Amino acid sequence: MLQKVQLLNYRSCIDTTMTLQPDLSVLIGPNGSGKTNLLSGLVLLRRLVEHAPGYRYEQHTATGECVLKAWFKVDGKTAILTAKIGLYTDEKNQDAVVGSSQSWYVKDFTGSAKRVHLPLNSAASMGPRGHKHGSYFLTMNARGEQVMHELYGDPDPASRAAYPVLRKIANWTQGITYYSASQFTNPSACPVSIEVETGGEARPMRRGGTAKRFLYDLYDAHREGDASYKSFKRVIGPQGIHLIDKLSFKELKTSSIDYTVRVGGQTQERRLERTLVVPQFRIGRNTLSPNQLSEGTFKTIALLFYMLTKTRTLLLLEEPEVCVHHGLLASILDLMTVESETQQIVVSTHSDFVVDRVEPRSVFAVTRSADGDTGVSSLTKSMSNKERAALHSYLETEGTLGEYWKHGALD
Repeated sequence: MLQKVQLLNYRSCIDTTMTLQPDLSVLIGPNGSGKTNLLSGLVLLRRLVEHAPGYRYEQHTATGECVLKAWFKVDGKTAILTAKIGLYTDEKNQDAVVGSSQSWYVKDFTGSAKRVHLPLNSAASMGPRGHKHGSYFLTMNARGEQVMHELYGDPDPASRAAYPVLRKIANWTQGITYYSASQFTNPSACPVSIEVETGGEARPMRRGGTAKRFLYDLYDAHREGDASYKSFKRVIGPQGIHLIDKLSFKELKTSSIDYTVRVGGQTQERRLERTLVVPQFRIGRNTLSPNQLSEGTFKTIALLFYMLTKTRTLLLLEEPEVCVHHGLLASILDLMTVESETQQIVVSTHSDFVVDRVEPRSVFAVTRSADGDTGVSSLTKSMSNKERAALHSYLETEGTLGEYWKHGALD
């Protein structure tokens, strides 16, 4: 579980610290306060574990450098990561790790205050007992320079004792998932069909966007037919929130011939067996293609699919209210509350309706100071006794937390 993060010199987070709830945390604040930057900063943890040693993002050098500190709780003990990260930010405002220098304070596990230098990507690749004696791993510092380290070359047993817990944390960070406000709001970007290799995993035959990738993931889950997928279908169907009446897939077998030219002009013919898959969503008497669904229906189906069928450790969700009416949003929030019992969820919102349906302890106010720094404060912990009493009285006798915020009492 992630307890706390500190971001230094990352976008608007000049020196920003946020303590997370173990279940659900809701970020509120005006436009430009830094809510999206906080969510993007949390995604850096997954970027670190995905970053391959020696890899450069299209040969780019770092356009910026930040520091990320993260406090993890594992079996009642705390491990603290400090990472200096070199970042390249592309034209879509997406971050790529160019290099990083990572160290851990794990005295709770080792009994030693000596810092352990092990990057998340190397920890994730370890077996249950770590690497064998004499193994090496490469890292890159924040400037993109390669550094070689020897695992178990250091006779210090305290460092070796930390490796199992760091492997557990690295695997946890791989389950961090972020969905932006507009990620599933364009069903027209969906194709009416997809093509897969017959008998193989449903991997895209050609590159596609988020909506197309969703169809492949949905079809994969349909073929596996496990309990989580069946639960997802019940939730979106007549037994649940009744977004649709039925979800099905029409499959048509096709084939094509591919030729490979070898040295000397020899050719080899290969017949490719493929399956054309046509997703169908039945609503009432109408059978619709994915691109005919409304924005709210498509977004909700996609979000619930990933929330209910995929293993997540930390779900980051930006403005779930976008394109969704209140009745449907209430169902999403109820499901989100249930799911927060098994995974951490962080939500940013501008909706008083969302705030209405969460406990005050889960709400965090995000503000921007005069010098441009983003600040985060727990709603209840930052209040004075008088303010807390006024809020309690309002909730008991007059209205809801969302209304209290709407009237400006939380600003």
